[in-house]
Amino acid sequence: MCVAVEIRFFLLYAGLAGGTFLVAGLWDRRPSLPTALTFVLLPLVFVMPFIGCDKTPLPTDQIQSCCSPWLVPHAPLPYNSTLSDVISQFAPWTKAVRMALKEGSFPWMDRWNGCGTPLAANGQSAAFSPFSVLMLGLPIGRAFALLGATKLFIALMGTYLWLTELHIANEAARFGAVVFALSFTITPWLYHPASSGLALWPWLLFALEYRPVRRRTRFWILVVLCAVWPLCGHLETVAIAALACGVWVLLRSVAGDPTPAGSAYKETVLAAVLGVGLSAFALVPQLMAIQGSNRLAIAQRPDHLDFVPWVPYKPGWLGAIGTSLFPRMYGDGVEAPMIAGAAGSLTEMGFGYIGLVGWICASLSGFVSSSKARCLMILMLGALGTAMGLGIFKTASGMLPGLGLAPPLRFLVVVAMAGTGLGALALGGVIQGSVDQRRVGYWLVTGAVVIAAIGVMIHIHERPLYEAAASRAAQERALWLGLGTCAAVLAVGLCYRFRTLPSSRALVNTLALLAATELLVQGMRLYRAYPTSSLFPDTPLLSFLGKQPGPFRVVGDGLAAFPNLNVFAGLEDVRTHDPIERREYVELLDMTCGYAPSAYIKTLRDLDAPALDFLNVRFLISGPGGQPPGPKWRLVYEGSDGNVFENAQVLPRFYVPASMVVVEAEASTHSSPLMAKRLRPLLASYFRKGQFAEEAIVASSSKGSLQPGVIDQRNLRLAVSSLKESTNELRLRTRSPVGASRVVLVASIVQDGGWYAEDESSSHIDLCFVNGPFLGIVVPPGDHEIRLVYRPPGLRLGVTVSFVAACVIALIAWRGRTWV
Repeated sequence: MCVAVEIRFFLLYAGLAGGTFLVAGLWDRRPSLPTALTFVLLPLVFVMPFIGCDKTPLPTDQIQSCCSPWLVPHAPLPYNSTLSDVISQFAPWTKAVRMALKEGSFPWMDRWNGCGTPLAANGQSAAFSPFSVLMLGLPIGRAFALLGATKLFIALMGTYLWLTELHIANEAARFGAVVFALSFTITPWLYHPASSGLALWPWLLFALEYRPVRRRTRFWILVVLCAVWPLCGHLETVAIAALACGVWVLLRSVAGDPTPAGSAYKETVLAAVLGVGLSAFALVPQLMAIQGSNRLAIAQRPDHLDFVPWVPYKPGWLGAIGTSLFPRMYGDGVEAPMIAGAAGSLTEMGFGYIGLVGWICASLSGFVSSSKARCLMILMLGALGTAMGLGIFKTASGMLPGLGLAPPLRFLVVVAMAGTGLGALALGGVIQGSVDQRRVGYWLVTGAVVIAAIGVMIHIHERPLYEAAASRAAQERALWLGLGTCAAVLAVGLCYRFRTLPSSRALVNTLALLAATELLVQGMRLYRAYPTSSLFPDTPLLSFLGKQPGPFRVVGDGLAAFPNLNVFAGLEDVRTHDPIERREYVELLDMTCGYAPSAYIKTLRDLDAPALDFLNVRFLISGPGGQPPGPKWRLVYEGSDGNVFENAQVLPRFYVPASMVVVEAEASTHSSPLMAKRLRPLLASYFRKGQFAEEAIVASSSKGSLQPGVIDQRNLRLAVSSLKESTNELRLRTRSPVGASRVVLVASIVQDGGWYAEDESSSHIDLCFVNGPFLGIVVPPGDHEIRLVYRPPGLRLGVTVSFVAACVIALIAWRGRTWV
């Protein structure tokens, strides 16, 4: 079995590489054999520690050190804390998507967290990403190793195609591909959905430059890329990269050297619109989920950067220049803790790092008389100014729709791409003879000396902080790596100056080898291999909970059973750790249980809150030795992997309260009218009383079937049975006397506007908002099999747009050139 998995790993990777080379050949852009071998083998070198039957890059040490029931006694602290999102978000969402597909459902709903949250509409779940599709061929632990190799190969090949399309020599284009693919734009976020979009970014740049024999070929390439790109999982990064592409095309046109796509701008715009239209089925629900998210509400606050889990970013922060050369100067969270002055994690601050070799070669672009080099320089300086929050750049970026709320450091990815292009152009000029050969060696020596001096000065200046953080030894090792790299470039420059290197091509190949070595050392050190057996193994505590009749939800004390991780145990939690967690729901949890909306890692402060009874929380999980938070909690399991307490007052997932208080509220489809400001005091008082079985609060509207007032349901008999739950559906049977009044059935399921209900004859059943943002079902008398179905808000509109785009594309393909 293990050998079969490894064989599938290499077959999938080989198939990807072979298919990519085949497509490049169809475009008459097939790379040379040495280049192809480099691009195939280099990603395998990077993921070499994870190649083996029992190895995964998923950082399981993140959970073994703090999260019961997977807590390992005396486990060391996590090796790289910046990878926490990989194990606490991306891996669980990947698992949830797989579980949905396995049962034959679309991955619309994440029923495991937050009483029901969108899954596919959370773009970072990458539910429809081509990278996710490729991963389906392997178990999840091994799939992430394949994901890393795949992204690196795609980035290598795309960057090479783009640079060769700029008429850069093969060796220089290969150098640029190595520099960008292994840069800190990608490698620290290799298992983050953002790097999927970044890996495809050079392919779009290539499409903008491509001059095919048949003009329509570029049109179809752009359509496919613009359709796939937004599906990769991180719209913010894709939007920044798309903005950079637009500025690049504009700058080239102003410089009198327009890109082929810029010359045929109508065709380019049409291709982009149609491509994005094809992905609208996923994009529209994402945008609607973002509109109602807690993250957006925080981002819109003037002090929103105070809530990121690091030292607050301040406009005018000049450290981006330093971290683009020496990314570990403020610490790295691996060997050296972060120090004062940092504006983010190593991941964020190091986005502009393309290696010292890359930046030394980029500095040679000053000798290149080319409009492309000037455009890249303008693009790089603009992105750098935006990342540092300087003057006009900060004002301009703040006016960008959506992107004005993005962390400014994200714009450093544009710095890396522009720096890559500048370095490749300069080395291409060296090979082609357009750069003064006599000055190249001198400049390599000068650049190496200057950067080495900068590194030494930074180290001397920050040494007191390094000593205070007990990281001086680690920082000295980082400095020696930089100095060693500079010394190697200096030696290469001297060899070239004194003709020891036989040719300019040998010079470029040597620099590419140095760049690859430096970036591999810097990137590979961020990861460790972990046994796949440590990836959320079953424990006695989980076995105990798995035997309990459902449905029920759980909650953890502190970091125990941290949200999202519960999907691996098949447990449903009321907590969230999600970029699109619904604002209304988080606010209600905060109002009733103490759940700070602005915290990145949120925990419930009041585990004895009555609201947990209503939310169907039957079990509380704590670490070993945990104590019950109140008298209603009874210890039912005690072990070395944690304790479990049962809630004696828990309510079922669906129940009929004795009476309903119907309050008048404005009609609302996607948000709860009960969460309006004027009704929150009523809700707060209601949840404090905790008499959920006796009473419920229902929202009424002019179009609703319920009239304001008190509805007594005490004598209305309604039996609920045969509850069946799947990814997007809930089925239950209801029975009440014929001729009885309608009964409001309360469900502790969040209603974001995506739920609808019908009975066995497909007749519509009214829904309403109950107890805040939760679902109420107006059940008609008689026997019914009710089917609750979830489709994310905006799906119908998105599918319609995608269908129209597909029809237009089909029409263009049928009518041919006259339509393009």
